[in-house]
Amino acid sequence: MSGNGTSLDAFRFTTCTDIICGLKVATIFFISTLTTAGNLVALITIGSTPSLRNCHGLLLMSLSLADLATGLVASTSMYPSVYNLWPFGDTMCLVVACIEAVAKKASLLTLTLLSIERYIAVTRPLRYSRIVTKQKILAGLTFCWVTPVPFFATLFLTRQIFNKYVFLLHACTITYQSQLLSLTLNVGLFVLPSLATVCITSVLAWVGMKKHARARAHMMSRLTEQGGQTRKAIKFFRMCSIMAFTFYACWAPITIVGVACVLADVRQPWGVFFALYWLQFSNSLWNVVIYFAMNDAFRHRARELFLSPFVALRRLC
Repeated sequence: MSGNGTSLDAFRFTTCTDIICGLKVATIFFISTLTTAGNLVALITIGSTPSLRNCHGLLLMSLSLADLATGLVASTSMYPSVYNLWPFGDTMCLVVACIEAVAKKASLLTLTLLSIERYIAVTRPLRYSRIVTKQKILAGLTFCWVTPVPFFATLFLTRQIFNKYVFLLHACTITYQSQLLSLTLNVGLFVLPSLATVCITSVLAWVGMKKHARARAHMMSRLTEQGGQTRKAIKFFRMCSIMAFTFYACWAPITIVGVACVLADVRQPWGVFFALYWLQFSNSLWNVVIYFAMNDAFRHRARELFLSPFVALRRLC
């Protein structure tokens, strides 16, 4: 199996019996189950609600799709976490590692695009429909999903990365030949540009909101409908900002510790690496929690869909 080396025999068929192992299994089960279920509900809710299938909704659907893929990848680690054995074969290991890599990058790029879209909605409310169209959003989402593919394909072909089942993480993942290369490429090409974009759009949006606070209040008092739309845009902007910075909060620890270990020329303790690895996985779970808590239309529609089978059953009875 790719990347397993001689350590396969040492871990074969050893079941999880101690408390630490049990906590690891519970962590993986909790993250993978809730991430998969939550984002599946999000996709169904947004896709079945016409009022949510706008430009903003398309971005949320793309984010949910990326997070759902991450949750499905995480679910493949449940069996290995119990038996310390990857039973699905080399091909499946490669597929899982590639899906994880592409989905995480697509999630980050979608969040960046989402922050730009919300910035326009807050600062250019009257011109929003002319600036942001479904054609532009679909083109942007195509970029978000296609860009990671040649990036990782090039690294595979040049043998800078390979797929590997890491026993102590209980996961098939992309492994770089050099940790320094991993940090340079991922942080330099994806994380820092995305963080800069989100920070700049957030600051400009907040400055714009304060600058035009009086004009907006006057508009809200005269035009109730327009005022409601403006308040909604501001609320969604705050939601997207929270989602973006939650993403960085989940990714920052593993990045900071990785940089520190490279500079100190030491290896991360496996327990710390496990915790940080699955912390960055949990970002896909928090996205659903955040927009369930802050998007009233989504929350009401999700509750309606959840309760509809029970309502139908009651009517039959």
